[in-house]
Amino acid sequence: MTDDKYGRSDSYRVAVNPRVPDDGRTPDGRPKGRRSKAAKKAADLDDLKQEVQMDEHKIPIEELYARLGTNPSTGLTSQQAREILERDGPNSLTPPKKTPEWVKFCKNLFGGFSLLLWIGAVLCFIAYSIQAGTFEEPPDDNLYLGAVLAIVVIVTGCFSYYQEARSSKIMESFKNMVPQYAIVIRDGQKLHLPAEEVVAGDVCEVKGGDRIPADIRVIQAQGFKVDNSSLTGESEPQTRSPELTNENPLETRNLAFFSTNCVEGTGMGVVINTGDRTVMGRIANLASGLEMGETPIAREIAHFIHLITGVAVFLGVTFFVIAFILGYHWLDAVIFLIGIIVANVPEGLLATVTVTVHETEDPDDPSYILCMKGAPERILDRCSTIFINGKEKVLDDEMKEAFNNAYLELGGLGERVIGFCDYKLPTDKYPPGYPFDADEQNFPLTGLRFLGLVSMIDPPRAAVPDAVAKCRSAGIKVIMVTGDHPITAKAIAKAVGIISEGNETVEDIAQRLNVPVEEVNPRDAKAAVIHGSELRDISPDQLDDILRYHTEIVFARTSPQQKLIIVEGCQRLGAIVAVTGDGVNDSPALKKADIGRLIFDNLKKSIAYTLTSNIPEISPFLLFILADVPLPLGTVTILCIDLGTDM
Repeated sequence: MTDDKYGRSDSYRVAVNPRVPDDGRTPDGRPKGRRSKAAKKAADLDDLKQEVQMDEHKIPIEELYARLGTNPSTGLTSQQAREILERDGPNSLTPPKKTPEWVKFCKNLFGGFSLLLWIGAVLCFIAYSIQAGTFEEPPDDNLYLGAVLAIVVIVTGCFSYYQEARSSKIMESFKNMVPQYAIVIRDGQKLHLPAEEVVAGDVCEVKGGDRIPADIRVIQAQGFKVDNSSLTGESEPQTRSPELTNENPLETRNLAFFSTNCVEGTGMGVVINTGDRTVMGRIANLASGLEMGETPIAREIAHFIHLITGVAVFLGVTFFVIAFILGYHWLDAVIFLIGIIVANVPEGLLATVTVTVHETEDPDDPSYILCMKGAPERILDRCSTIFINGKEKVLDDEMKEAFNNAYLELGGLGERVIGFCDYKLPTDKYPPGYPFDADEQNFPLTGLRFLGLVSMIDPPRAAVPDAVAKCRSAGIKVIMVTGDHPITAKAIAKAVGIISEGNETVEDIAQRLNVPVEEVNPRDAKAAVIHGSELRDISPDQLDDILRYHTEIVFARTSPQQKLIIVEGCQRLGAIVAVTGDGVNDSPALKKADIGRLIFDNLKKSIAYTLTSNIPEISPFLLFILADVPLPLGTVTILCIDLGTDM
């Protein structure tokens, strides 16, 4: 093993710089093909699923300085920083591949039922062309019908694309998680740089209110606390200090992670990882690299489309044949075919599904709302009104006294109480883009509207056991996955009924029989509590056995990668998996899961409603062909009815 001029070992350079030259060949000298690229992608994804392996938090700080070629007083030189930036690339997350907008538009315009209507429009235009070549004054019915069909498909397709685009814009707001600027020391001077230019080895300063610009090893701290909730799910601010407190990099105090927030104090650290090599970058790449299977809602909609398409085509062809046999002109028979297809296809379904699935904020309201939380007595002092039953009322001394008494009573129970208030800022004084400054406090701090108190306690809510019991009665297997300590997780699981009374874990059986845990057959235990460190060392087959043979399972001290592995294990056994969670640490598991909500029921009701008009619309065509009853509904009329009721 060799060292470069900055003291970095070969293994370190390989770990942090995977961008090696690509000669287009595999390691054994063969040209790369599609299979090798697919295998490489799978291997990369498997690598991302591995636990975070790093030693930068454990080695002596002087050794880390030597490895990174930096100095805690003067930082990197400008030349070093340029070389490292060229080698590692910018300190930013690689955006996932996006579907081109024109592809999305075409899918909305030609997907599903729209294709049937396009075929109907083309048939109408063909029929009109034949009539125009046959008669001197051809009827315009087919031309009008084809134009109406085309307009209907274009309008519904554009509406669906617009709804999808609005959702995409909201997802773009997550880019704000990336810090914009950072203070680093280079050539002995403090520089204010764009966060993308921060490199491994930079000495970085952070203070309360800043986002951490990269993964850093803390070398100085004064009351330094960070909010890791987006990464680990821990709601309380976590203290950071130069001391190593845990072998696990996610739990030690001497590391602060990219895109988390500094909420208190000041700190200084040396950058150890940037961009995609950060812990946040690994999680983002893990989520974006997953192959997304069809969700249950997508499968049901696709099945519905295939079913209705089959029925529409079958009835249309049947009517065409019957009309032709009964002596109708073949062009009239084609019109019957188109009429049946139009009557069966719910033209407004695409818009119905889109509006049901996408519920977004109102973009027409540009005003800001100031929100504040804190100690109840301080929040109450800043408020002059209160929001009750949808109305704003004056907050008098009697109400303040009642809230203070409630606050003291809840505090006496050992609960933490937080007060909340808000204030709708007038758009004339605070227009869109107004530069709010928390230090200058250029916004109102008095005359606010009190919203209420929130009391928090660690024990689970009273409704949770009932929810777990209902899931069990519905045949749902409830698995608890948490970052808590196994003892805490087990106690909570027993309290809410995830581990039923009388069901024992391997440890419980060993304690009851007074034998070592190793002598107990795991299959004798109905319940299991699995530590994240155990999960790290077991094979997929062993995980499948745990999921298969234990009816009640708790996974404790789990990482984002392990949550994803658990979801994949359940899916290997043929289960449909729903995951609930918040924070970046849950995103890989949330994305991989078969996510379903009560929106399913509403969507099914909407689809069922769109089908209620099909039979009344088909019946006139049937009576017209079989009994010569005059046709009360034309194809254009049916279109108007469908669009009016469906949308």
